[in-house]
Amino acid sequence: MSCGHAPMSSTAVAGAAASKATDPVAVVCGGGSLPATVADALVGQGRGVVMFPLHGWADPAAVERFRHHWIHIGQLGRFSRLARSEGCRDLVLIGTLVRPTIRQLRLDIETLRVMPRIIRAYRGGDDHLLSGIGRILEDYGFRLVGAHEVAPQILAPLGHVGRFAPTPRDEADITRALALLAAGLWLAANLIASRSGRALMAARDHDLAALAQGIDIVHVRAVASGLAGGYLALAGCLSSFLFGFVGPTGYNFALSVQMLFGLVVGGMNSLAGAVLGGLFLEFFPALVAPLGKGLSALLYAVLLIAAIVAMPTGIAGALRRLRSLSSP
Repeated sequence: MSCGHAPMSSTAVAGAAASKATDPVAVVCGGGSLPATVADALVGQGRGVVMFPLHGWADPAAVERFRHHWIHIGQLGRFSRLARSEGCRDLVLIGTLVRPTIRQLRLDIETLRVMPRIIRAYRGGDDHLLSGIGRILEDYGFRLVGAHEVAPQILAPLGHVGRFAPTPRDEADITRALALLAAGLWLAANLIASRSGRALMAARDHDLAALAQGIDIVHVRAVASGLAGGYLALAGCLSSFLFGFVGPTGYNFALSVQMLFGLVVGGMNSLAGAVLGGLFLEFFPALVAPLGKGLSALLYAVLLIAAIVAMPTGIAGALRRLRSLSSP
């Protein structure tokens, strides 16, 4: 049976946060090669490393080069006892890990003591769970350190990633387009929140109810058509500015289907959905282009049906639901 320690006081936590840079660092590692990369970076800085690989995830060959103690998920008491005996105060969590099943847990006394807090953290998303576990570890006197702080080489370098860097003119064009996007979103958001916007939504959702409330359906729909035409005209201007040419052949039926697809996937009746749908249309065709036109069209159709069935409110609606579920 693992005998743990009670959480440290706030004074002890403050002292732990001020641990010397020469103290060894506890690295709780899951799968992948990043734990060994972080450990090598710490050794290169002259700091000691004590690895705490997780059974079932960590690679034994990657941790054998370092001082280590194998632990199971749920052994908070064993981990805290071993880490303190090694003189560790700084703690890095790194490596791939998915939510464990009940069979993979090995609960000790200390874990059972904080189980109500773990259960509350488990009710949210993965980020909420990790944040809750991090706060528990800090209460035990450990100072969480980001892996990028001790091993900055794991981050992508600053600058452009591709072969070509944007020119000053490209950057000016990007800034101009983002400014127009922000202005369009601001205008649409204010219109939706206004009385005219509520009339537009009423005419869209149920024309008979809107008529009963005294809304002129024909007038409202004419206004909606004019607003949509204005946004389309602005998009056409940007398109001509980008390609230098505008012609009827560029706006065919296939493009209309793609626009509808992006709207459904991003989320209808949502400003965020319009932006997400536009991003999807920008990057998704490049991903499916190697499949050829036939398979690309088939994949479009399959994803459209899947989006309607699995995400009737689009990506924006799915994100809203996830955020509501992850909120405490």
